[in-house]
Amino acid sequence: MSENYFSNTKSENIKTTSPLSENYFSNNIDEDNISENYFLNNIDEDNISENYFSDTTSTEPIVPYFNEDYANSWTNRFNIATDNMQSSLYKGLNLVADSLDETFPEASGNLKQYALEGIERNRQQISEKPQPTRSASFSDRYGDIKGEISEGDILGGIKESFLLAKDLSAEALPSLGISGGALVGAFAAAPVIGAVPVVGGTAATLTTLIAPLIPGFLMGGGETYDEAQRKGATPEEAETISLVTGGAIGLLDRLGAAAAIMPFIKSFGADTTIDVLSKGLIKEGVKKKTAEKAGKEAVDQAIKKLDKEYVKKNIGKQALLIGGRAATTEAITEALQERVQIAGAGEAAGLGWTPEGEDITKRMIDAAAMGFVGGKIMGVGAGTLTGINNNNLAKRSEEDEKHITKLQELFEGKQNEDELAKAIIDYKKDNKTGLLTQILGRSMTPLQSFGLRSKSGFEIVNKFENYFNNINADIGNFSQRIDESFNAIRRDIKLPLLMGSMSKRKNRELFDYLENNKRSTDEKVNQAGEVLRSVLGNVTQNQIKITDKSIEKAVKEGKNTLPELEEARRRNKITPENYNKLQNLFNTISQRFNQGLNDIQNEIYKSGITFQEKGYDRVEQDQGILETQMKESPEFKELRNTVLIPLKATGLIGELLGAGIDINFAENYLSRLYKFNNPLRARKARKIIAEQLDENGKKLGEGRAGIIVDNVREHEGHHVPPAANVELDFDPNEENLTDIKEDIEKNRKISDETFKKLDEAGLVETNVKRIIDRYLIQATQRKNIKLLKTFTESRLRKLKKEGGEGQINKDEQKQLKHVYEALQNRYKPIRFEGYKKFQRMFLTFQYMLTLPLAGLTALTEPIVVLSRVGPKDAIYGLTKASQNVLRQAARSIFPKLKKSETEQAFNSILQGYDGTLAERLGSIQGVDIARTVTDKFFRAILLTQITQLSRDIAFQAARRQIKEDIITVPRQKITKSKPTKGFLDARRRLLQQGLDEQNLKLKDKRTIRGSEAVKWAEGDIQGVPPAIIRKSLSKFVDEIIMAPNAVNRPLWMSNPHLAMFAQLKGFMFTFGNTVGMRMWREVFKPLAKGRIPLGEAAKYAIAFLLIAAGSIGIRELKDQIRYGDEPSNWKDLEGFEVWKQALIASNIFGPGTIVDQALDAAEYGTSAPLVLAGPGAQYLGRLADAIGQYRGGNPKALAKIISESIPGVSAVFPSKKPVIREGVTEILGGEE
Repeated sequence: MSENYFSNTKSENIKTTSPLSENYFSNNIDEDNISENYFLNNIDEDNISENYFSDTTSTEPIVPYFNEDYANSWTNRFNIATDNMQSSLYKGLNLVADSLDETFPEASGNLKQYALEGIERNRQQISEKPQPTRSASFSDRYGDIKGEISEGDILGGIKESFLLAKDLSAEALPSLGISGGALVGAFAAAPVIGAVPVVGGTAATLTTLIAPLIPGFLMGGGETYDEAQRKGATPEEAETISLVTGGAIGLLDRLGAAAAIMPFIKSFGADTTIDVLSKGLIKEGVKKKTAEKAGKEAVDQAIKKLDKEYVKKNIGKQALLIGGRAATTEAITEALQERVQIAGAGEAAGLGWTPEGEDITKRMIDAAAMGFVGGKIMGVGAGTLTGINNNNLAKRSEEDEKHITKLQELFEGKQNEDELAKAIIDYKKDNKTGLLTQILGRSMTPLQSFGLRSKSGFEIVNKFENYFNNINADIGNFSQRIDESFNAIRRDIKLPLLMGSMSKRKNRELFDYLENNKRSTDEKVNQAGEVLRSVLGNVTQNQIKITDKSIEKAVKEGKNTLPELEEARRRNKITPENYNKLQNLFNTISQRFNQGLNDIQNEIYKSGITFQEKGYDRVEQDQGILETQMKESPEFKELRNTVLIPLKATGLIGELLGAGIDINFAENYLSRLYKFNNPLRARKARKIIAEQLDENGKKLGEGRAGIIVDNVREHEGHHVPPAANVELDFDPNEENLTDIKEDIEKNRKISDETFKKLDEAGLVETNVKRIIDRYLIQATQRKNIKLLKTFTESRLRKLKKEGGEGQINKDEQKQLKHVYEALQNRYKPIRFEGYKKFQRMFLTFQYMLTLPLAGLTALTEPIVVLSRVGPKDAIYGLTKASQNVLRQAARSIFPKLKKSETEQAFNSILQGYDGTLAERLGSIQGVDIARTVTDKFFRAILLTQITQLSRDIAFQAARRQIKEDIITVPRQKITKSKPTKGFLDARRRLLQQGLDEQNLKLKDKRTIRGSEAVKWAEGDIQGVPPAIIRKSLSKFVDEIIMAPNAVNRPLWMSNPHLAMFAQLKGFMFTFGNTVGMRMWREVFKPLAKGRIPLGEAAKYAIAFLLIAAGSIGIRELKDQIRYGDEPSNWKDLEGFEVWKQALIASNIFGPGTIVDQALDAAEYGTSAPLVLAGPGAQYLGRLADAIGQYRGGNPKALAKIISESIPGVSAVFPSKKPVIREGVTEILGGEE
């Protein structure tokens, strides 16, 4: 009996044509049910003869089962060829190991052992596979093929030829595949390597030159080394010549692979020219005149038809052309490789270059035939992909042209120099949004159709879309000056954590300078104060304005004119016509008032009665009525608030004035920030404010003081008086609605005297940097919301006047109004203060409960940048951001270390200036969470620092890419050369960032020369980029490192009543709506239209593969932190399920992530509705159930939820929960 009897014999019950597994029987035995004496217990000893085993064993030889069809199959041949290819690589490594023996003996020994093990493993794998019976040699089978054809069996000969080609392809593809893969990999890796500072360029060049040679060198050198020794050469004799031979074969192998692969690689190159389909249209006979006469529909049909023909011809042409070239080249190079190997092995063995007895011609012909077939297949495949890619580029070019044409139509007659251009998406003009869109889509999605129906509609939607980009970019107008002013008075050196960058004394002196106009003895402090005052704003022209009080006073005092009118005329700031008009209004008011007074006096005189009993004065009452009537008169309303000489100022005040905001400016102004952020301070502040006197000389009392304190706490330290009206005005016949007057306008309810008392009590924020930063963000918000209001109202009036389909309908009007309210945190506000406070604290608690390890999760965020920029730009971004982090760390010791150019650039947008403030910008202020607590929490878990690093990576990568793109686009316009892929990609990326010819000023040579964007791209402008670039960079950062806000998240998430249900959903919804939808538009939508976007698909595939891999690693780390070596749900996952969960965790599916969690709700002991409602609702549901059980006498559920309510326990140390639960159960009066 043979040793492998069972494994070599076919079982009748096993339906297979392949050899049985070595451990088939052992794998199918239930080991748990086998006792120690299993076989002995199951043998009937009485029926066993002495020669039982010998009697039952056949003495005839056992013939192993052999399936000839499978042995000759393409799959089996391919597998054997793959094993041979791997064996050749290991032989090459063995050669390298021997050549390094003297120089690096230890490394050589390890490498040789690895190589020999690989050779032996492949030998065994080959021996275990059934060997083909049909030769794959062209020389051997050519005669048979020729014979069949000669005998008239032409079909048989053709069939045999195809069968030979099939066999040859299986033999050829493994080695060709690794050679082609090395070539593609080298060119793909080169840009990444090239981004490495200093040595990157050289290393990238060497990579593209050397890496593709390695497979051929190892396989050719290894086989030569092995053949030489088989011919009688010693290892020493074979070593040197095998290394040389391997180099020559590697070069030939690279040439063969390049013939097939390089056209495909080049099709991704920046210099690839684009065959625009519209030119193909003219070439195919549809002349311009014909197109003009045919009508749009006929031309569109012609284009579609020709598009299909173009695609077919282009792809087929490329496949045949490249396939033929690759087949010829590969045949020649394979024959030469075989000849070089024969010569090398012969020379090493002392047999010469042409060893006697070797059939050199046969080997070369067979190698050439194999190369021809393999090269043809690879070339046709690569040619097809090249044609597909070229077609994709051409169609993309057409799409971009349509996009640009549409933008030009919408912006016609408008100087779009300060606004990003919104990308045109294929929405229908009459599109109606359903409930699903309202729940899942962005708040602006229901307005997209409105934006496509008219120019004014597009401008309105574009303005709303850019609201946050504009705010973020406005920071750059002041960030550098602010930083330089503080840097002048910072310490030279300090102790990290223990000391601030500025001494408390200097900070207080700076505060007193700005708040109380008190100069410091340190002139540097005064100079810093002057710079900061210029940032806040200095008055250059005082305002002269007719106010209610000035009119009332002049009328009561019987003056002939208003003092303001006389002053304006004296300074020659009013025209005679306007003066006369205003004077006549005043005269009418004065005459009517005086007539009224006379009537009152006459009535009193005629009656002879005066009413002065009990403090009642009839004359005083009647005069009050008269004054009210005066103020309600049309003349008074027209005259009031007339600005005769406008207030002019620099800095932030100047920008607010420029936006049309009426500011009650105060000299020596510094925004006031209070510290009422905890109950103890709030109580103390309430008592101080209660003592303040109101306009009637009465104390405010605890009640009114409490309203002020609550207002300050809700607005994060600022006192913001109630707004008069902040809604958009949709009626073109009404006046513009008045806006809110916030604390930044000096309209304060807290008096100066009370402010000083609060300051003395330590309840006033005196950190000047913090005050200035808050003021900066408030002022820019205020400016942009006013500009948005003015802009929108004027366009709506224009639309109503024009009429037509561009009109905004009621649903769109309602949506626009709600989004505008959401931008100000005034959408469906919570009226009940108690619920507002509960929700704020509960959601803060939920964040601390669920996010202790969020910093680890955030580590994969920067990888998303690969979906938008190339690897070279991404590595540049990582490098620069890392340098910035190191410089920032150095400032913890040397605060005065000057900021680098890249740091200044990053600080020019709000996300870089202060990431925490940027996040607050998108939150529902005063409602969603207690920011003071969460700011410290997120910093403690390193989420703030990691997010800021991620933003910097995205910013620096985009900054480099935009610079290169801005240089690329004008170059093509100036030279008027044929469009290239580089130009197309650059233009498309700029359009995605809202940058077009108008706002970049790239329309012609003249505008290009004066373009600030071009000067910045060429390096003439350092540090802070131009405003339009800052807006674009801000947009890019928020699209990579998600920052949910009122524009990019669903509108319902801006409703504070639903904040609990929106918790932790904002990021995934925004990610899905931003990155997910972009991938849909760039990959899946083109596929649906018949276009195959290879480059875009590869870009997203790489990005999300890396994100998924990173997510797996982070999940493993989290699991290790939480459970150590104990079992967990994550550890139970295997294979596809691991990658599936990692991909879902990336949030690419947006809301689909929550749906997936809801479907698995039962596995985690909850329900789908609660999962959809969010962690807060789940917690309250479990809490209510636990309380119910406790009241029923079972405290275990309540003890469980209490143990899970300790921040950090469930998320970080779940193994501690049983111990805590047991202790709590005992306290509650139960037993565990």
